[in-house]
Amino acid sequence: MRYPSTIVSDNPGPAPVEPSGQAILMIEDDYLWRRVFDRKIGEFAEISWVSTIRDAGYELDNYAYGGLIADLGLPDSTPDQTISSLDRLSRRLPTIVVSGNAEAIDHIEERLPGLRGAIFKPDFDAPLIRRWIASGFSRIAFQTSNA
Repeated sequence: MRYPSTIVSDNPGPAPVEPSGQAILMIEDDYLWRRVFDRKIGEFAEISWVSTIRDAGYELDNYAYGGLIADLGLPDSTPDQTISSLDRLSRRLPTIVVSGNAEAIDHIEERLPGLRGAIFKPDFDAPLIRRWIASGFSRIAFQTSNA
């Protein structure tokens, strides 16, 4: 379900990023985080949502997406199983991982060499993701915790 999106300036930094028209698949089972992502980046890309790795596989087999944003804590797999699945999926399209678990993402680059980025949810940086989208998913977008 899509909700109206509004982008609130996070800071007065560089000029705004133009919408890309790119389609992103987001694997996220938490409704509140879906709303956060939709509000912060929904104006810049068309976001489709699934709650499980299994559903993501189906979507990617049947529809075209420019990028993938995936939570590590999903109901159908452990974080290690999710990482294993994302290893296969990230070879197909640019992928960013998000997690509320700082330890899980601090060393994610070593486990997923094709990964384009990692975001610690409590420190969610919407401008970083918007720049990733605007770059055609080519920019690297790593933001690890300071914990």
